[in-house]
Amino acid sequence: MSEINETVENNDSVETERTYEDLSPYAAHFIVNLRLEEAGIDKEIAGPQMYNAAKNGAVKSNYHSRETVNGKLEPVMLDGADFVRWLNAYIEKLQRGGSGRTADYAKMNEQYR
Repeated sequence: MSEINETVENNDSVETERTYEDLSPYAAHFIVNLRLEEAGIDKEIAGPQMYNAAKNGAVKSNYHSRETVNGKLEPVMLDGADFVRWLNAYIEKLQRGGSGRTADYAKMNEQYR
């Protein structure tokens, strides 16, 4: 995996490069919880959920390509840019009411009026 640069326009119409570094699933879960709090969503996720996201391919990672170095398996690392993509989609989904076991059906009902 490598760093991904994203072109961003600011208020002065000057373009800057935004770089997302790879991060561990453990660090990612803290960021998810901070973003959930900022968005006013009363929910927290546990660290293992981000390891599952790596394992299941919800977020690009090195999970299935890790090698053994000095008798130890390399740590799992999430692709920083793909984590941002996933996080934004996750927050948006929850703001719309979510789906599945954690669905807010009353909130989802508003979409179908």
